[in-house]
Amino acid sequence: FDDSPWMDNLRNALQVEKIEERLTAVNELCEFSWAAVGKKGKRLKRKEKASELLLGIDDDKDNNDLVRTVSEAVFVDGKITCSFKTLLMMSDPDRELYRKAAAPLRKIIQRSLDLTGGKPLEYAYAWVLAVESSVRGSLFADEDDHQSFNFKCSAIDTDHRLFEDKDEKSLKMNLKDWLQRDTLYLVKEGNGYTTHYLCDLFFLTKNREIVLVDVTGLDNVDKVTKKVNNHVGFMSDIAGNETMAQEFEWRSVVLAPGLKGKDTVEVPKEARKSIRVIQGRAARGYLRGLQQIYRYTRQFEEDEDGEDEEDG
Repeated sequence: FDDSPWMDNLRNALQVEKIEERLTAVNELCEFSWAAVGKKGKRLKRKEKASELLLGIDDDKDNNDLVRTVSEAVFVDGKITCSFKTLLMMSDPDRELYRKAAAPLRKIIQRSLDLTGGKPLEYAYAWVLAVESSVRGSLFADEDDHQSFNFKCSAIDTDHRLFEDKDEKSLKMNLKDWLQRDTLYLVKEGNGYTTHYLCDLFFLTKNREIVLVDVTGLDNVDKVTKKVNNHVGFMSDIAGNETMAQEFEWRSVVLAPGLKGKDTVEVPKEARKSIRVIQGRAARGYLRGLQQIYRYTRQFEEDEDGEDEEDG
């Protein structure tokens, strides 16, 4: 991981014995570090291969030239990336989507220091998933028991909902009029709009699948299971209703990075084709380079040591 002075200071702050003093030290450190990140008009640093650094690059001779240009290098799961702050402050001259997909997180970073739940976590996943699909042309390819989704993002949309504004569980019936296959949608919430049902992100694949992505920071198995059961019920309803399906195939991905070790949520056998739950370390892995902050703020080291022992 990062050997920068900032991370040394963070480690020291986390060791403060009294919880009140520890929180004060961490908050002061984060406030100082992030002050410029959300500032309007702040010039982003253009960096070739910024997208690849966000996703993490291999530490090998083919990347030596790129590695030498990386400031505040961080090692995450055997990959080289940059510090979270550096990633946020960069733009990719070859991929405008990098900046646009990072914008929601950059905007909210000033209002929330907890990056492991709520909107910050949703926006972190949105940024990485948008860029990863743009670079690789697919998403969720790490799952051995599921095929990846054929999706290549070129745009971010924050102005749509799948469900009606007034009746949050009533699906809109005009999806064919506006859904685009190259767009990652961040659901429209707040400012008079209720919490969106079932998902925080969604996209349409080249195979005409609508994929609902439900991001949760919950670390309680029962609560995550309740969310999964909502997806099971929805998929059961839509499977036998052609009008409701609107000529699309429907899929759900629940990302639950907060679950630890042996805490697992199972999808009923009859729903496994349409619903996948990615949890714990596997879900954190889909944050790619951004998981560095998640791991430090939530302290999953003991959890991961346990997983390694179990695998052995």
